[in-house]
Amino acid sequence: DIPTFGSDSFLKFQLLQRMRAIKADDEMIQAEGVAELTTAELREALAYRGMRAVGLSKERYQQDLQGWVDLSLGKNVPTTLLLMSRAFKITQSASAEDALKSTLQAMPKQARDSAESLAAEPDKVLETQRKLAELQREQDLIEEEKRE
Repeated sequence: DIPTFGSDSFLKFQLLQRMRAIKADDEMIQAEGVAELTTAELREALAYRGMRAVGLSKERYQQDLQGWVDLSLGKNVPTTLLLMSRAFKITQSASAEDALKSTLQAMPKQARDSAESLAAEPDKVLETQRKLAELQREQDLIEEEKRE
């Protein structure tokens, strides 16, 4: 589990490690097939992703996990966005797509733009270029504030 206290950089590192582990787990699940998982494995996988893991049938667990894997790997939705969308889905019976839409609508515009660009740029080179451009924009804003 991720600790609830620590420096910002430590907590950020822990979160990034968790997201990488989830992505690797998604790839293993896709290779093995959701239908091959036991109920206990399904519940553990769902709970690890912040999804409802109690009180449902095995078929519903399979549907929910397959929906996650399809979005994560098939549609290349960033893990961070999927995790945030679970907060909207766990309290309602919304579809995964509706939960993602609700999450995007609730996000500030800059965060939404960043999430959309991540989803549209699976290539690491493009992602690095986007980060560099964002850092340059922030540096320009800092320089402008210093001049004022």
